[in-house]
Amino acid sequence: MTWLYLAILLVTVGTALYRGGDLLSPARVYIALYSLLLALYSLKLSKLQTPWSASSHLLFWGANAMFVSGAFLALLMRKIKFPGFRLEFGRIRACLVSDAAGMDWQWFYRIFLICVCVYLASFAISAALTGGIPVFAKKPDDARLAFFSATGLTNYGMFFGPMALMLGMEMLIFSPKTERLRRRVMILGGIVLLLYISLVTRYDIFRFLIYSVALYHYGIKPLQAKHLAMGAFAVLGIFMIAFLVRINSDSIETFNEMVKVRMPANLAWASGIYAYIANDFWNFDYAIRKFEDGVGQYPLQYGFSLVRAPLYLLHLEGGIESAFGFDTIMNESSIKLKGFNTIIYVWHFYKDFGAIGVYLITLAFGLVISFYYQNTILRPTVFRVSMWALALPAIVLCYHAPLWELWFFYMNILVMLTAHRKISLT
Repeated sequence: MTWLYLAILLVTVGTALYRGGDLLSPARVYIALYSLLLALYSLKLSKLQTPWSASSHLLFWGANAMFVSGAFLALLMRKIKFPGFRLEFGRIRACLVSDAAGMDWQWFYRIFLICVCVYLASFAISAALTGGIPVFAKKPDDARLAFFSATGLTNYGMFFGPMALMLGMEMLIFSPKTERLRRRVMILGGIVLLLYISLVTRYDIFRFLIYSVALYHYGIKPLQAKHLAMGAFAVLGIFMIAFLVRINSDSIETFNEMVKVRMPANLAWASGIYAYIANDFWNFDYAIRKFEDGVGQYPLQYGFSLVRAPLYLLHLEGGIESAFGFDTIMNESSIKLKGFNTIIYVWHFYKDFGAIGVYLITLAFGLVISFYYQNTILRPTVFRVSMWALALPAIVLCYHAPLWELWFFYMNILVMLTAHRKISLT
């Protein structure tokens, strides 16, 4: 099966490169992503992997079909309404340049500075309260969790770092910048990036990279094969550096024994990558089997996960979870191995609405995000492209964690709306 998935990946990417299609369209991103992940999973290098149940297959492949169908329906409707439309990246860039000329970049820069200052203040307070920085701690992973939760306010403020990086990248690509402004943005952005990397967290770094790639793709030059190769090496490097730092007090051999990955001694360092990819799939089947057998402790949650973010901000999430026995975002009872608590997005929809909900919600997800994408390439503006770049990680990272359940995703949207003056503070 590995070769079949690799063939699908190559066809999906190759046809887009050959025909001048958009590599970042929702369906292409989704198909390429899961083809790559399933190709790796199909290697079956861990003894923790077991054959999927029939229900797991029906839910997973049904969700895939629904998402791609939603994307296809959005494409079909665009072709019917605009039969003469052709994707031309030159036209998109020209529209973005024209739109950028009319933006209030001074206001945008102020919002960027506010994000930088909030992050730096939060970082400094957390460092003072915890007595250090996670990357230099004896147990970096534990130190990271303590650092983020040093105080309630700094926990919120820490997430202004990735937002500052995104705003800074947008300014570097689209604003009619002077050399002085460019240096300021690069210096401040560089400081924020280095400090955020020192927290040995990967998720938000990946979100920032995806955002930056999307802005480059539409605003400067369409992605080519060499860009994909460079991006793959960058992602691999970030993952491995953070992984090795986090387990610096443990041996690779011990870790390999825990995840039961069979690899040659000279490739033992790669077991972490494989385990973190494979666990999302083996946890999915494990969770579905437990739920079907009646040993899973969580009842249907009827949309609780979809509104988890605002409930968290209102400090209601924990109380509702305790009162009704709902699942937490950490999936404690649905994991095969402690420390590997992520599950592909299908499980999150299933535990909320059951099988029918999986199909209907993934269809709606595919439709909504694809309609927005089609509108973006039809009538591109800097705001629309930036919002698409902000939403794109919801597809790319959905195999690992549901971005729509995390409060800082909506905070990012609000800050972006404010920076683009879609929400006025004056």
